[in-house]
Amino acid sequence: FDLTLCRWEQLPDMSCQRDYFSVVCLDGKVFALGGNRDDSRNLDAVEYYSPEENTWRSAHPLATAVCGHAAAVLDGQIYISGGCDSHRHCLPSMWNYHPSRGCFPRSDMTAGAGRAGHVMLALGSRLVVAGGLQPLWMGFGDQLLCELYDPTRDSWSSFPALPRPHVSPGATVLDGRLYVVGGFSANTATDSKWVHCYDPKEERWEKLGAMPHPYTDLKACSLPLPDLHDLH
Repeated sequence: FDLTLCRWEQLPDMSCQRDYFSVVCLDGKVFALGGNRDDSRNLDAVEYYSPEENTWRSAHPLATAVCGHAAAVLDGQIYISGGCDSHRHCLPSMWNYHPSRGCFPRSDMTAGAGRAGHVMLALGSRLVVAGGLQPLWMGFGDQLLCELYDPTRDSWSSFPALPRPHVSPGATVLDGRLYVVGGFSANTATDSKWVHCYDPKEERWEKLGAMPHPYTDLKACSLPLPDLHDLH
């Protein structure tokens, strides 16, 4: 979508059909990592889109086939957390991924036995993991606990818990604050319309209100709006 022209442009299709995958941008390229194909097979495949070449190319596969994971870029490095493996087990894993060398394991997440359907975003010099679901003795349940990862120390620390469930929500960082939007609750099997914001200065989550309708499996991003007066 071109914000200046207010119109959509169709790009080439990915070479591999996938859902419940993660996307990050690094060095001017868009990386699609893992996911699920036809609701029957998890993927370890990674591909990236190059705007200059207007095409998709394959990168090094992940260490395991996974879907429902989260990925983020911090200090020029791609990190991948959690997700479900081919046996529908939630993973506590954390990886540092390199497009040509693959995955390098880091310390596992510490809140619960695993996490999927969550978000992970860079906040300052660390990564915040929030929302998603966790494995229970039978099935899955909401995960309200959040975690903070320090890549320098390869360590996890606690982070204020979410006040409401957000499984497969949209999330973005704007002006140093973390926003989590929509998703659903695994406990009640209902979609969510709630919007929550974490302010590092206040060290707490704030409910900002609700969207007009509940939405799940959505994505969010922050973009600078063009100054339309400069275009005339």
